[in-house]
Amino acid sequence: MIDGHAHATVRIHKYQPSTIPEHLRDSLAHFETRRESYNIPGTDVLRPGLVKSTDGGADEHPTGIRQQLASAILIIATSATFYIHLCRAAGFSPLQKVERVNTAETTILNNAIIRSDTFGKVSHTAEGKAINASHDALEKRNLEHAQDVIVGLLARGTAFGKPLDATRPPTTKDASFNEAKQSAFQAFVDGSNGGCSCGKGVHFGSHVCTGAACRSCVGKGRGCTFRCKCKGHCANAHRPSARDVRPQLLGLFGHELALAMSPAELELWCHVHLRVGTYWTQCLLPCACPSCWYCTGPGFQARLAELDELNVPRFEWTIPPIPDVDQHDEDVYMPLAQRQAAARDGTMSGEHQALALAGAFVPSKQIAAAYRTAVAASGAAGGLVRPSSRAAMTALVKLTFLDEETIMHHFGKLSGELKASAGRAGEAEAEPDAIAFHSDPAAYARDRTSLMQFLAAQDPALESPPPPPPPPP
Repeated sequence: MIDGHAHATVRIHKYQPSTIPEHLRDSLAHFETRRESYNIPGTDVLRPGLVKSTDGGADEHPTGIRQQLASAILIIATSATFYIHLCRAAGFSPLQKVERVNTAETTILNNAIIRSDTFGKVSHTAEGKAINASHDALEKRNLEHAQDVIVGLLARGTAFGKPLDATRPPTTKDASFNEAKQSAFQAFVDGSNGGCSCGKGVHFGSHVCTGAACRSCVGKGRGCTFRCKCKGHCANAHRPSARDVRPQLLGLFGHELALAMSPAELELWCHVHLRVGTYWTQCLLPCACPSCWYCTGPGFQARLAELDELNVPRFEWTIPPIPDVDQHDEDVYMPLAQRQAAARDGTMSGEHQALALAGAFVPSKQIAAAYRTAVAASGAAGGLVRPSSRAAMTALVKLTFLDEETIMHHFGKLSGELKASAGRAGEAEAEPDAIAFHSDPAAYARDRTSLMQFLAAQDPALESPPPPPPPPP
């Protein structure tokens, strides 16, 4: 979506699965064919920022190394000076405003008859595959025709009061991020190209990863990667500079540069420019490293001058919604505008900033912290563990927007998983913050109800419609 203009890519999942490379291909194709949509209105200057809101599934979760590399390509290709990619915790993604475009699409396709056998019926094996190459080709032809019909229907509709833009995804051969680039991308991530593989991380306060595998980043002259268990706290002080970049890249910028960079060069770029939280990724440009070849390059400097001439902000540091810990009151929230100004002007306390960047205020962290406090108060993790007081439970409900039953469900899950983890490791205690936070279907239904009530109080458009008046007597 751009300024309320919705764009839909209609894919055949059997041949065009929902993967990170496929989404990157779609995004690049949209930028390449609809560049004017990315311009500042009334100019031919690209907008300074790129904001993505996704459901957090494995195909587009902002914190994975594959998604980080894909994000780097998109940021560089669009010449963005700031980038934010965020998602909601598991179970909450249907509540994002961007998901409302599905309502418009459903309305457009309502009562539409879309045949899947226009050119003939396909015979399948028991495993659901076409019985031979001829039937496989027929099935593909049928599905592509149905795809074109859906694109045509959607393209005649509207979403949010504006025309809906619908297309088919580009093929791997036609796209700029083609099959060869995707193979190199995948081989890099799957291969032994740096990053911890021992799973131990930093130990005994030495700030140095143990084992030869952990030191492969330094040995290759590369910064620590997302895969490193040290999470950036080891002795690897390497930062990229012009000497680390192939000479042929130094004169490139934007879309041309993004497609010319190798996966290793992209990962080095991510190491310097990306900040990663639990459910979000941000890009900080220009960076604080004076030798950064990208930020000090002529292309990026020309980009900044272009924005300055139009009096367009280059970057505004935006962080996730968090309690105002500077007031030492967990129930007081700092308004978004005030939080942005404090981050931009440097008036936010170090404690506040550190907690935000560490993702300390996402629901899983809040519940894990409350669980630790409750276990410490009761003296043991056995049996039923509850928040340490009624006030603590009330605070958790306010901070996470979950109801009490769901919070107790997660307390029980923490207790069971901690016991299992401690038993496997032969330890007396495990770290709850590392445990995955997911709702079961019943908990999701409760979460949705409580969160919808909270959102409806902020946005009347989310309120349930009033009941119809009774029929006249």
